[in-house]
Amino acid sequence: KGYFYKLLHDEMEFAKGVVGRGEINSLLRVSYVSGINCPREWCLKAADFISSSHGNINVHYMAPPTEGLVSDLLHVGLMKMGTRPQAALALVDTWRELIGQMGGTSGGGRIVHYSHSMGGIVTNFAKNLMEKEEISMIEVRTMASPDLIRGGHFAKTTNYVSVRDAVPMVDVFGY
Repeated sequence: KGYFYKLLHDEMEFAKGVVGRGEINSLLRVSYVSGINCPREWCLKAADFISSSHGNINVHYMAPPTEGLVSDLLHVGLMKMGTRPQAALALVDTWRELIGQMGGTSGGGRIVHYSHSMGGIVTNFAKNLMEKEEISMIEVRTMASPDLIRGGHFAKTTNYVSVRDAVPMVDVFGY
């Protein structure tokens, strides 16, 4: 099957894994979703940077596939029109696994989640697939996301936007 068939039928494969030297404690986990035109190696570098910024703790990452900027922009366009990305389901699975490791929704744990670019759209879709008790355990930080995630759903939401970055302006209502 060709790239566009997979894109339109949501059959895209993505890389998923963990970098770091271990969890910091039993009640904190860190996750990351990379953005467009970001090969797996770049995602790993970003996840490693996040890990080292937090004392080399584990970062549970996901790297959506890339076939170049134009194809990735088409993928983003489809998501902005409401096509749910397969990556959102995988992110929900990851978050639920991490919540389970921390004792469930009553365990008092916290997930710090980073999303870059298209990862913000994936994060927003994932939010809508989870229970309120689950998303209240997650702090979200987006960087250069075409979806600015509004507060009130996650435990905490921070959207980092550069004044010279046009990507967040794609979110006409949230910007």
